[in-house]
Parts: sequence; structure tokens; C-alpha cells
Amino acid sequence: MPFTKNDKNINYEGRPKGALNKNTITFREKVEKLNNENLDALLLQISNLSLKERLQLNRDLLPFLIPKYATIVKDETTANTNAIKTIYIADGATN
Repeated sequence: MPFTKNDKNINYEGRPKGALNKNTITFREKVEKLNNENLDALLLQISNLSLKERLQLNRDLLPFLIPKYATIVKDETTANTNAIKTIYIADGATN
């Protein structure tokens, strides 16, 4: 059945930004359940790793636990020292 013009049931805005679909939610729940059920075994395996391997594991998992910081770029193009200075925040890149 095709859409009709000015149909009140059509969602013109779409899915909200960051909203997850049902498959993603289900998958994340299953992965979380699997990790929770096997937590003791995972901790035992981690404790058996060498220091270098544990540090590598921490480095690999850290981006998933802590958000990345943005780069702060300071704009000082005005000659007047009393003027308000604008600070731009860029995601990892300088402008």
C-alpha cells in the first residue's frame, strides 16, 4: 500500500538520533547476559595474562568505557585583549 500525501500516520521526523533498533537492543542484552554468566571464567583468564597482555587488553577496552575527549581550539584573532575570545570545540581535529 503506497503512502498517500499528507497522511497523518507517517513519521516525517524518522527515528530519533541515537535510538537503537530492536535487533541491536536484543544483541546487546544477549552479549551482556553472556558476559555476566561467564564473569568468573573471564576474570580467571585475565588474571592468567602477562602484564603486557593485560595492558594491551586495557588499552583495547578503554575506548568503550570512557568517552573520547574533544580537542579545544582557542581563537585569538582579535587584537583587543578585553574582547571576548571564542573557544571552539572540535572532535579530534583542529580547524
